[in-house]
Amino acid sequence: MKKIISMLMIISFILMIVIGCGEKSLIDYTSKEIIEKSREKSDDLKNAEYNADLSVEFSGSENMGISAPINITMSGQTMNSKNFNIDIAADPGNGFKVEGSLYLKDNEMLVHVPMLSAFIGAEYVRLNVNEAFNKTTGKKLPFDIKKEEILKILEHFKEKTGINSYSIFNFSEDKEKVNITINNEEIETVKISGRVEVVQLLEYGVKFMSFALEDEEARKLLFNDSPEEELAQLKKMINNPQKIEKLMDAIKEFNKNNISLEIYFDNNFYPIRMIFDADVNFKSDTGEKVVNIKTNGSVDYFNIGDVKEIDMPEINEDKVKDFKDLVPNNK
Repeated sequence: MKKIISMLMIISFILMIVIGCGEKSLIDYTSKEIIEKSREKSDDLKNAEYNADLSVEFSGSENMGISAPINITMSGQTMNSKNFNIDIAADPGNGFKVEGSLYLKDNEMLVHVPMLSAFIGAEYVRLNVNEAFNKTTGKKLPFDIKKEEILKILEHFKEKTGINSYSIFNFSEDKEKVNITINNEEIETVKISGRVEVVQLLEYGVKFMSFALEDEEARKLLFNDSPEEELAQLKKMINNPQKIEKLMDAIKEFNKNNISLEIYFDNNFYPIRMIFDADVNFKSDTGEKVVNIKTNGSVDYFNIGDVKEIDMPEINEDKVKDFKDLVPNNK
């Protein structure tokens, strides 16, 4: 009997090894495969909590009165595209710090910026997002565009032009296993590094816009409420080779025009941490002055899928004003 039990244990152990070896570890996927699997789960990140930090530094822009990096911190929860909240603080380094919060629940938005009270007599502004957007632009807010529709348009763009959105991101196959801590939890991740050249990004954007203005499905999805005269002007600008060439040449003159990325994926293919760094130069209209913008930051996602409700704060009516009473109808 003991021999039979021993044999069964040995066989079980061997089967466990064989089965384990058959499972593909995250590090064994190519960077492209990880990105593609992550894209399939992108909707899940619409329900999560997050923390973000951003620093922006200008040079050659002294006439703008900006003398130090602007540091921005954000945190919040998102349940879906119509229900979320954001807390934000911006410090431009001149002793003047701006803080505020934004809450959105089923198209009803509440904006809290304490410094507003000096201008409008209230700390909060309340508005219906659809009504406010329509009131100020005369258009409907494209809240209902679904990911599947966008992916279908991108696939059609790829078929027609041979350009894949993945191709503008130069991701390395030198992946790295890294343990990171998010929200006091240590998580095993795989880090992928990549780089985007601004010229490539602009070229992709111009070609996609040109395609979207001509393709019937893309035009209907992205520009359904735009007047024909506006679309004609946009098409004229996008299809003007002289203007586009001038823009590209202005950027190509400089070496520092790229965006670097680090993305940390957990075992569920969620990109739970993203770190970016950008260094971009712009020429003034006269071509005599160069403005440089350096920006870096990070975003952490956690509690994915666990946000059940977005709570609006309870406030006294004397501290809130309605948006419709503050902004004239610009339709």
